[in-house]
Amino acid sequence: MSTWDAPVAASIHVTARGYPRAVNNLAVQSLLSAYADNKSIVDEVAARAAVAEVTQE
Repeated sequence: MSTWDAPVAASIHVTARGYPRAVNNLAVQSLLSAYADNKSIVDEVAARAAVAEVTQE
C-alpha cells in the first residue's frame, strides 16, 4: 500500500515541474493535509490543499 494514490503522485510531480525541492515541498504539505483530515493516504483533496498552501507563499 502506498502513501499516495498513483494519480496524486503524478499530479504532484507535474505541478512541481519535476523540480526536486518543489516535489518535496508539495509532498510534505500533502502529508500534513492528509494527517490533519485523519486520512491514511494522500488523496486528490489533500494534494490540492497542498498546492494551494505552497503557492500561497
